[in-house]
Amino acid sequence: MPGLNFICKYNTDIESIRDSYDAALKATLLEDNYTVNTLFEENNFLLGSTVHPGYSIQTFERDSMFFCLEGAIYNLDDSQTKDQITSLSKAILKNLEDGKKKLAEWLCQTDGDFVVFAYNKKSDRFVVFNDVFSRLPIYLYANKSGVVLSRNYNFISGMIDNKEFDPMSIAQFMMLRFSLGDRTHLKNVFRLKPAEAVVVDAKTQIVDRHVVHVFNVEEKTHAHRSVKENAEAMVPLFLEACKGRVRHDQKTILSLSGGLDSRAVAAALKRNGDDFTAMTTLDVNGVASVDVQMAEKVSAALKIDWRLLKLKPIRSRDMLRILRLKAGLVYLGKVHSNQLYDKIIEEYGSNVTFWGGLAGDRILHDIRPRGLQTMEDLVRYALGADVTVPIETASKITGVLKEDIIAELRKEFESYPEKDLAQKYVHFHIYGQVIKWLVESYDRPSCYFNTATPFLSPEFFSYVMACPDRQKDDLWLYTNFLYALNPEMSKLPRARNCFLEPIVIDHLRHSMGHLMRNLEVRLRRFPNPARFIYKKLKKAVAKPELTKKYQHPPQLIECMRAQIESCPHIAEVLDIDGLKEVLGNLDVQKPEGVANIFTLTSMIEYLSTGKSSIEKYHEADLGSFNPEIYKGKLRGNFSDS
Repeated sequence: MPGLNFICKYNTDIESIRDSYDAALKATLLEDNYTVNTLFEENNFLLGSTVHPGYSIQTFERDSMFFCLEGAIYNLDDSQTKDQITSLSKAILKNLEDGKKKLAEWLCQTDGDFVVFAYNKKSDRFVVFNDVFSRLPIYLYANKSGVVLSRNYNFISGMIDNKEFDPMSIAQFMMLRFSLGDRTHLKNVFRLKPAEAVVVDAKTQIVDRHVVHVFNVEEKTHAHRSVKENAEAMVPLFLEACKGRVRHDQKTILSLSGGLDSRAVAAALKRNGDDFTAMTTLDVNGVASVDVQMAEKVSAALKIDWRLLKLKPIRSRDMLRILRLKAGLVYLGKVHSNQLYDKIIEEYGSNVTFWGGLAGDRILHDIRPRGLQTMEDLVRYALGADVTVPIETASKITGVLKEDIIAELRKEFESYPEKDLAQKYVHFHIYGQVIKWLVESYDRPSCYFNTATPFLSPEFFSYVMACPDRQKDDLWLYTNFLYALNPEMSKLPRARNCFLEPIVIDHLRHSMGHLMRNLEVRLRRFPNPARFIYKKLKKAVAKPELTKKYQHPPQLIECMRAQIESCPHIAEVLDIDGLKEVLGNLDVQKPEGVANIFTLTSMIEYLSTGKSSIEKYHEADLGSFNPEIYKGKLRGNFSDS
């Protein structure tokens, strides 16, 4: 994983741990074109980097201070960037409270994906801060002897003598595919939260952490505007977000699917007059053929360069590669993209910006749960709607009490600034599923080239979240936004669950849909017969849904059993009987759940030993299952689940 690697030892010369540092740094060299560099070194601390040819890290010095910027700031030129980073860092290190206010204001106005490191040579203090979405995940480990900060989890792990795993984090990841708050799989190793500043005084040996800004998604300041007015106001913000992210010295590649998010990006790039290539992948069994069909139509309508990449069967080496790069922080069910990244590298090298539609399907949809009355309702809903492994199973395997898992989830909800329970869930979705899960997963292409996702422009995001949720219901706001961006894009259906779903700007349809959902909420309070009749009527008129039955591959199960039997560290962290119970009852397990558990057993084995049982299955297909799809059978991929 490319990025910054920093270590500070309070009372020890850096030379005394040089061997450990070099070994940890070597563990970051996971691709052939990676190189390591020393950026700054003093007696007791060292800042280095791991990079590929296209990766952006720049350093500069001013007024007895050393600065390092990883990533990019889009709405400032180079001179403005350096001036403002210098001013902010000085303010934070001089007066923390005043500096925090200035940083919060600056971050909300600054569009970028970045980590900033600043060191004051005179005071022997440094500060690290990130953007409002922590788009470049960075991890912190601190104890009485020093501090380790790194973009690479392998580096952090390599600098810890006695690693301990965090059972609560593992239980949460098993259920949700991410851990709550700043937790990671290792105890006392934290992922910095969005808009967080870490201030370290090497003389006093004090580490201060401060989150300077948290979005409140309950503040609907644009509720007085019509859906058309809001959609039209969003367009220039989105165009500007796309314009700022284009690097004219790099090839622009857009991952184009049959959905709405990537077509919105394509339309914006085209409208801005930018030159780019759209690439679409088709799985080896053709399950995503509808996506390909719509991507081709979008490309034809926009008259853009479009490429189709037909994927080969997934092999265990793909899982092993992701395990080594992300050290178990990304679940191993999502590995098919490796082939796309390799194709881009083969044709264009690393001097590429890889674009996607990350977060569009979250922030432009109405994802509020209905009918919540109490905090218990909210917790129950989250544990039903979002989990891939039931809480009872996660509790048994990790040894964490079910009551403790629920208590921490409740505490997480209570920490949010929103008052409305449904808005607390939206916050959970954004800060959990988007920022902790999807951003972490979207960090994978950063291993090969620069990435861009305009939906997480702070100005665009803030505007969208300030629009009333009722306007997002049934894609009302989204289709109006697409129409204002490019009318042709709102006329093409979207691919969803292997079907084509029309999208239209029709006030009556959206109003009726909203009315039906409100009626559904009210009917929940009626006696059971009324609810029974309503559900039957709803089912009778509903569109056919995708149904799946899964056959877990024998070699995947064989590999998991080999891990359990050959790695004693797994037994130290997880309950072996609980794992065997899952493997003995695969018919009732979700493929995503098995992928999560496999990710965690692989992570424990890899971080404990530096090796993986997956190596013995190098060419095996560990990722297939057989879904029965409505009106026909198709063989799909585990990674697409």
